[in-house]
Amino acid sequence: MTLINPDLRSRVTPDGAMILDIAADEVITLNATGGYIWAGMAEGKAADEIAAGLARETGHDPAIVANDVRELVEQLTSMKLVSL
Repeated sequence: MTLINPDLRSRVTPDGAMILDIAADEVITLNATGGYIWAGMAEGKAADEIAAGLARETGHDPAIVANDVRELVEQLTSMKLVSL
């Protein structure tokens, strides 16, 4: 399970997500797909579960979607927005 940094505040819309990093005093924006992934993590879903749902909803190749979700989670982890 991925844990979201408690110093963050976020808002998810159909257009994506806006994440306020209070400690770093910066705003990070995600597109609609990133917002879907962020919302899933906020609900406590595992990356594999998020990827499966996204692939099912979009009709895209599950392997490609899973790779893309992992890449975003790695980027968010390197930015210290989430931890694994």
